[in-house]
Amino acid sequence: MKIKLTKEAQSDFKNMFEYYFQETQDAGYTLQIVKDIRGKVEHLKSFPFRCPPLNPDDQTIRALYYKRYAILYEVGEDEVIILNIKHTSRLQ
Repeated sequence: MKIKLTKEAQSDFKNMFEYYFQETQDAGYTLQIVKDIRGKVEHLKSFPFRCPPLNPDDQTIRALYYKRYAILYEVGEDEVIILNIKHTSRLQ
């Protein structure tokens, strides 16, 4: 399996980095959070079905949670598509 990030997911990573750096002014902490999330995403290569579907009525979109973030993704035939990364307070 390979990992594919949508443009929205790429933008989410960038926005998350900018937010944490602005709030903490600590590049090391900010990079660690992004690194941790990327590590979780990479783990999906081996275990794409480890997370339950976000909605039981729609088995397409799954959610991997890390701290206060939900990494929303779909599993294709040979790839995991990261749709976006949302703060859990923004999920609906």
